[in-house]
Amino acid sequence: MSLQLHQKEKIMATGKGTETAETKQVESLKDVPDLEKAEKIVRNHMLVALGTGVVPPVIDIAALTGVQIRMLYVLAKNYNQKFSDDWGKSVIGSLLGGYGMAKLCTSAVHSLMKFIPGVGQIAVPVSMSVVAAASTYALGKVFIKHFESGGTLLNFNPEKMREYYYEQYEKGIKLAKKQTETDKAD
Repeated sequence: MSLQLHQKEKIMATGKGTETAETKQVESLKDVPDLEKAEKIVRNHMLVALGTGVVPPVIDIAALTGVQIRMLYVLAKNYNQKFSDDWGKSVIGSLLGGYGMAKLCTSAVHSLMKFIPGVGQIAVPVSMSVVAAASTYALGKVFIKHFESGGTLLNFNPEKMREYYYEQYEKGIKLAKKQTETDKAD
């Protein structure tokens, strides 16, 4: 549980019916970011990212970038952080580094493979969707962890978060595959 949420619960449990310093503090915590809300933001954007795999070639990568930038914007807003698109693009690139760039190149190849009649048009969108959703999930989880620990956009260190990103990417792959299987069953 985040420190802020714990403090909010503690204040609310001890609050009295009269106007006290504690009551004022509860009022000031109305806008405290909600971890559950942040998790929902990531999940929703992950589901949207799943859909980018079926977008026409090359446009799919731009669409995925847009989904991820939007997610970072909404997460930053949830944690009362100012956000800029340029910062978002640079942080995504710096966080991805070597491993992530290999995945991004794989995504670009998948995108171009959609032009291949038959197999390329059937198999590639599914794998592209899973990669897109997993990378979106991992990116969101990284920023939830960063913001929950009191981090800001100014002190984000991609090198320190890269390992966590990779762990979350692997979890995201499993979640995305599970989601695509669920969608096929429906």
